[in-house]
Amino acid sequence: MRVINLIGEINDGLTKTILEEVFKIEQEDKKIIEANEKLADKKDYKELEDLTINITSVGGLVYGVNAIYDALSKLKCKVITRGFGLCASGGFWLMLAGDERYAGKNTNFLYHTMSYGYYGKLKECLDYASYQNQVQERLDKIILEKTKITQKLLEEHRKEDWWLNFEEAFDLDIIQGEIK
Repeated sequence: MRVINLIGEINDGLTKTILEEVFKIEQEDKKIIEANEKLADKKDYKELEDLTINITSVGGLVYGVNAIYDALSKLKCKVITRGFGLCASGGFWLMLAGDERYAGKNTNFLYHTMSYGYYGKLKECLDYASYQNQVQERLDKIILEKTKITQKLLEEHRKEDWWLNFEEAFDLDIIQGEIK
């Protein structure tokens, strides 16, 4: 079983560590696919070993979250995400990278819009805010595609932190069940 533990704040160091592990797995799987002609179709990739990502995170740098999410989405193997304790902010989005998603009964989830501390001239701040809005829309698109959360529900929670417990996360298809 292949396992990556994503524990803590998603900063440059943790992003680097996670990406290095994901890229190694990507190369291992590429060799298996190239050596095995019958793995020509995604449905045949079940012969590749699954990857489990255990997540406990307060979130962190959105660029790190995006990098990890994109790297996981390119893997040919099944990705299973498992939330423990807290999957907040970027940890919430990374939970959605799983083809299968599970959590412990005491896991909490936090959705909020992006936050940043940008200082500069008014025009620079407005330009940066516009760019951040585009990034937020891409992240929200992931939520809309992978869960039962609707645009209306996201809009209702844009101005405040949205805390969800295990049952709420299950009902909204953020997770498919409890970790066994």
